Amino acid sequence: MNLSLSLSIASSAVSSSWTPATASPLLWLRADSGVTSPGGLLTWTDVLGEGGLHVDAGSTFPTLSAASVGGQDAFAFDGTDEFQSGTNLMSAGSAYSVLMVGKVTTTPAVGNGGVLTLRKSTPCAACELRQVPDMIVHADEVNGANNCTLSTANSTAVATAIQSNFQAVWKMAGAGQAPVLYVNGTAYTMASGVQGTESGDAGYTIGSTPSGINFVGLIAEIVVVSGAISDADRSGWGTYVLGRYGF
Repeated sequence: MNLSLSLSIASSAVSSSWTPATASPLLWLRADSGVTSPGGLLTWTDVLGEGGLHVDAGSTFPTLSAASVGGQDAFAFDGTDEFQSGTNLMSAGSAYSVLMVGKVTTTPAVGNGGVLTLRKSTPCAACELRQVPDMIVHADEVNGANNCTLSTANSTAVATAIQSNFQAVWKMAGAGQAPVLYVNGTAYTMASGVQGTESGDAGYTIGSTPSGINFVGLIAEIVVVSGAISDADRSGWGTYVLGRYGF
C-alpha cells in the first residue's frame, strides 16, 4: 500500500468515527435526547449531561416534531418560542463555533435570528440566518458595524439552501474578526462586519434574541465548541451528519 493511500484510509477512519463528543463541546443538544417536562416546564438537557436549557413559566414552548429532519426528531420554533439558560457558555468576545442541523420554514428566510444567542440582553452575540434583504449571519443588536452580512449573491444561495434540510457551521474567530458561515459544506465569507464583544445579562438562548428577532423553523441538533473549529472537526461533523441524517 502506498503512503498517500494509507493516509487517505486513516483520515477516512477518523472522520467516520467522529461525533460531537470528539470536539469536547461546551454544549451538545439533540432533539431525541434529554427532553423532559418537570413540573410542566420543558427542559432540554445536554447529550453528555453537562448542562441544559429550560423554558420559563409563561414562555412559549417549542413543539417536538417527530422524524421531521432526515428521519430524526426536531424542535419546531414558530418565532415566539425559545429555550434559555442563565449561565454563560464562555467569556465575552471568545472564539467559538456553532454547528446546527435543521430547516427554515419561512419563505423567503426573513426574520430568522436567534439560532443561538450568547447573553440574554444586548449587546449579545446572535448567530442568525436573517435575510433583510442581504443575510445577517451574526449580530450584537446594538452596533451595526457588528452585523456580519453576506453578499447579495451569497445571501440568495444560502436562503435557498436552508429552506430544505441543511447543516450549518458558524466559525467565529473572536472579537474584531469576521466569521465564516458553512452551509452543507460550502464556505461563505462576509461582505461586511466583524464579531463584537457581548456584554448583556448572563446566559444564552436558542430560538430567540433580546429584541425578538427569533428563529422560525426546525432544529434537530445544535453543538457549541470552544474556538474556531478546525477543518478536521468540520469534516468530521459533515460525515456525522451524513450518517445520521442522510444529507
